[in-house]
Amino acid sequence: MAFVTGDVVASEDADFPFKVVFKKGETTIAEWLVKSKDDGEEQIIDCLEDLANFADEDVNSSAAS
Repeated sequence: MAFVTGDVVASEDADFPFKVVFKKGETTIAEWLVKSKDDGEEQIIDCLEDLANFADEDVNSSAAS
């Protein structure tokens, strides 16, 4: 089973002082810059909600087939 984490960490970019980082173990699988820690945390939640909705849609469309 994959163990994935999502964190908001400091970046070196003056315009975007934080970044969202998703990791599988020690390997970074996705990252992007954000304006604030709160914005980054909100984006992590949005990603997880979108993933859950996508999984629900996939299960429901498979059941209808």
